[in-house]
Amino acid sequence: MMFKVFIISVGIAFFIQIVHSILTKGVKFTLGFFGGGFLFGFIREFIYFSFLHDYNAPDMPIRLLNVPICIPIGWIFTFYLAYEFVNKLIEPKTAKDYKNFVIFAAFFSCCICIPIETAAMNMRWWLLYFYADGRIAPILLMVGWFYTSVVFFCIYFVVKKKLPIEQLWVAIFLLILVFVLELRLTVYFGLVGSALQIIGFWGMLKYNKEIALTLLVYYVIFIGYLVFLSISNGFFVTIIFIFIFIDILVKLRLRDEKYQLSIKE
Repeated sequence: MMFKVFIISVGIAFFIQIVHSILTKGVKFTLGFFGGGFLFGFIREFIYFSFLHDYNAPDMPIRLLNVPICIPIGWIFTFYLAYEFVNKLIEPKTAKDYKNFVIFAAFFSCCICIPIETAAMNMRWWLLYFYADGRIAPILLMVGWFYTSVVFFCIYFVVKKKLPIEQLWVAIFLLILVFVLELRLTVYFGLVGSALQIIGFWGMLKYNKEIALTLLVYYVIFIGYLVFLSISNGFFVTIIFIFIFIDILVKLRLRDEKYQLSIKE
């Protein structure tokens, strides 16, 4: 019963999003953003459900190629919330603004991940195979939301010609990192897996240092968690929130200073 109530509530909210998008941005934007976001989310989930098998959603209705349709809809729901929130935060105009947009949108997804995943696991809407004890907000989920948002918005803004095509390398190198972690290549292939991780981090540093730094902070904490088994999810979430808060404050401060300088000139 609670699951049906949740589905109905999300469906109504998703409909409101579409109406809002049409009224404020037009039909063309809405078709492109929502259609592209759904396709992206569906491909992602198809890969996970077909090959990676990190989780399952046995009670979710309406499946296409074994993918519950609710999940891609959930992704585009999150993407649109992030899009609207960040647009109000930085009002992007230049390519640099859109690079900042990508990381802010990813941070937003990280934040919204916590209540959604907490509710989902406590209500057993889906099963997470890598966290059999059911602890809320597992640290792997946060990086999953983060990288998914980065890849989507990089692709979207390159297609919309808001970012140069070289920014697709951000998504490619990030996916290399994810591929290494998801398939446990470091564990099974030793030096080869480690080399791929280094390549992934090198590429991220070359094309987007801020995203690389965020992932490095995550990686260090996660390794500590695996080694010592003493770093709680709550501690990890706190660290990430502090990092997000500082990063946003610094960025907005620098942006205001540059704006003031441009006015004086």
